[in-house]
Amino acid sequence: MQFDLTFSWAWIGLATVVASLGLGWSLLRLRGWIPKKHFIPLGLLRGSALLFLVLALLNPYTERKEPDPSAFELVVLADSSGSMETPDTRGYKTRADAVEDMIRFGEETNLFTGPLAAYPVNPLLFNEEAVPWRPGGSYRAAGMSAPGETLATLLKRDQLRANSLGGVVLISDGNENSGIQLIQTAKQFRNAEIPISVIGVGENTPPGDVEVRFSNSELEAEVGDAVTLSGQVTNRFNFPKSVTVQLYRGGHLLEEREINLAPGETRGMEFQDEAEFAGVQTYRMRVGPLAEDTNPASDVDFATLVIRNPEEYEILFLGSQLHWEFRFLRQALREDPRFKLDSLIRTGPTSYLQRLTGEEGMTPLSEIPQEPSFYHRYEAVILDTRLVPLLSGQVVQALHNMVTRRGAGMLGVGPLNDLPESLASMLPVKTVESIIYRDKRFLELEVDPVFASGRGGVLFQNPRPYLPENTPVYLGTDKSRGGRTSARTLGKEHPILAVQAYGAGSTAYLGTENTWRWHMESERGQAQHARFWQHLLFWLASGGKERMDMPLQGSVQSLESEVDLDLKVRAQDFGPESEARVTARVEQPSGESAEILLNPSLTLPGIYQGDFTPGLSGEYQVRYAVEYEDGELLEQDAFFAVSPTGPELADTEFRESLLRDVARLTGGSYASYRDWKKLGEVPVADHIPVVVHRYYWARGWPYFLVLALFILSEWYRRRMLGLK
Repeated sequence: MQFDLTFSWAWIGLATVVASLGLGWSLLRLRGWIPKKHFIPLGLLRGSALLFLVLALLNPYTERKEPDPSAFELVVLADSSGSMETPDTRGYKTRADAVEDMIRFGEETNLFTGPLAAYPVNPLLFNEEAVPWRPGGSYRAAGMSAPGETLATLLKRDQLRANSLGGVVLISDGNENSGIQLIQTAKQFRNAEIPISVIGVGENTPPGDVEVRFSNSELEAEVGDAVTLSGQVTNRFNFPKSVTVQLYRGGHLLEEREINLAPGETRGMEFQDEAEFAGVQTYRMRVGPLAEDTNPASDVDFATLVIRNPEEYEILFLGSQLHWEFRFLRQALREDPRFKLDSLIRTGPTSYLQRLTGEEGMTPLSEIPQEPSFYHRYEAVILDTRLVPLLSGQVVQALHNMVTRRGAGMLGVGPLNDLPESLASMLPVKTVESIIYRDKRFLELEVDPVFASGRGGVLFQNPRPYLPENTPVYLGTDKSRGGRTSARTLGKEHPILAVQAYGAGSTAYLGTENTWRWHMESERGQAQHARFWQHLLFWLASGGKERMDMPLQGSVQSLESEVDLDLKVRAQDFGPESEARVTARVEQPSGESAEILLNPSLTLPGIYQGDFTPGLSGEYQVRYAVEYEDGELLEQDAFFAVSPTGPELADTEFRESLLRDVARLTGGSYASYRDWKKLGEVPVADHIPVVVHRYYWARGWPYFLVLALFILSEWYRRRMLGLK
């Protein structure tokens, strides 16, 4: 406390002596008039009033020195590196969430409007370098961490700026893996006498994780085989955990188990499944989400199962009537042990005959089987289109699904009148013209794709297969966009046999039901008849090429880089497709989703390209949708994981001791992220010019209010005692 005197000390001292003598004399006069118990309080009130009057003459004040805000800046340096995604703060939030809680620009009270409100703040974000950070700007944790290098750059820049660097508030977890070491830069700041205050973000508890892994991520099997998937679950927490382990096949949950794991325990697990359909099947083993898990990407693992068709194919013949074509087809396939031909043939208005391989004779039925599972067991179906009007919607949908989803093949024979759209759209011809040739017409076969393995064989030697005279023929007059002619009459454009890929499988249309006559004509014709059907049914039953190649399926991507959503698309004629509309709907672990339009590559036909930036670690799902020009829509799901990989996230331990050393070495203060609202005065450099503020005690109304209270209290007490 200091005094700003209006009069000299001599005059003030003289006035004090006179006032004290006057006070003593007045009190002595009262001594004989009032009781002793009232004498002392009255004296204290008069003395206090006199003391306050004397202090008013002394004019006391205090001084407060503050750094001149126009002469320096306080840099707030917030860590935005990848390690800030570690979920180890209070409530198992990520460190990035903890930083956002204290620096939300939209909140009424944040770090800048609260503890740092009196400072000229310059907020920056840093990972490998510092970038400006302004209200409304985004905060995303990614990249390597270089706090030492960033601070050293600030110190060099300080020498070139008009506003001096007065101090730094470093908000960080202490992780560093690039540039100059933080402790070395702290020594430079100490020599420059610039304090670094630190807000540490993180906890000292060891990071926890539950990890799942397949023992073998690449499996092979044949259709119908039992498949054993082995894996293990590891508890990396230092306390017991109860977790739910789930096994998915594609998007379908196969099995779920609840297990209890001791600290550090690894437990093996086995799951059983069946290889139902040929192709590539993706499995996912995952544990249910744990809020405290520091590495969500290790909560899921992928395995692929390549399922091969055995050298045995089950074919179903659906006929509207008993026909010579079916009888001779049975003979043609009987010579080839790869094929098993089942049949279901209408014999009357409500009667059918069913023949199953391995069973004696034919079984009479009153209706067509309705269960989808009955049809899904077959690799190919031969469908007499005259039977379609008698099929229920459930059976039509089952036939559609077996091609589009399972990847089976379907051959249509007969007229195309009044077919439901779901089946008509599948065939490679849209309209046909029924004609009867009066003479024999020889056929010209295309090698690819159906008869590639028969190149140069009996089918391509003269005399060739033919259309018998005086028999009905259905010529395709309008092919689908992806339809491809595999057989035509010599010199004619209209196809007798057209094929295409459709959905996950393939379809074909044959415009004649009299190939059995080849069998009757000669030994060569018998061989041609057998080879024709064997090649055609093998192509249908073994499945075509995949229509979509998804490199992303079952992969593990890095959180630090963009994820390529590239997709290879094939047209219905198996060539590259460049005219489709392709979208990818990405669903993130948070439940948010976004639809991304993929653009065709300008240099790679059939390749559609796009990317997105993952915001979180964990499991992602992408639904690809390919819409062809003729309206065909293919959809397929891909699953992958995003992992916080790289040196930045190899070790995400919270380094509190390092951060405290930095603050102590430079003369700054240290606070935990939990206590940021209680952050006190932030130290700044001593060389910063200061502004001196004087606070006078006796110049404010509170002071004179207290003086008036003393005077009025003394007067009131005197009046109560009957004194003037």
